[in-house]
Amino acid sequence: MITSKDNEMFFVDKNVITLGPNNSCNFKLDLQYDILLSIQYDFLTKSYFLLNHFANPNVLFCHKPLKKLELGQFNRILFKNSYEFITIRVLERISA
Repeated sequence: MITSKDNEMFFVDKNVITLGPNNSCNFKLDLQYDILLSIQYDFLTKSYFLLNHFANPNVLFCHKPLKKLELGQFNRILFKNSYEFITIRVLERISA
């Protein structure tokens, strides 16, 4: 489940989810700068990862720039100079 300032969506059976201000992203964010984030499932480690593909320093986790994050059950990502945020909740893991 992904929640932002203005949106909430559930994703089921997707290995890759894209997030960003572009209309082609699976989850659209209201940002004034260009980012591309993705949530990807790693079948080898059975873990979800959040990737900051452009290494944009405006993507923050614990107030520090984020490049890659192994997702826990509840994760909150902030964006510098913006009221936008995302909360990612892993409700169920994919069984391998």
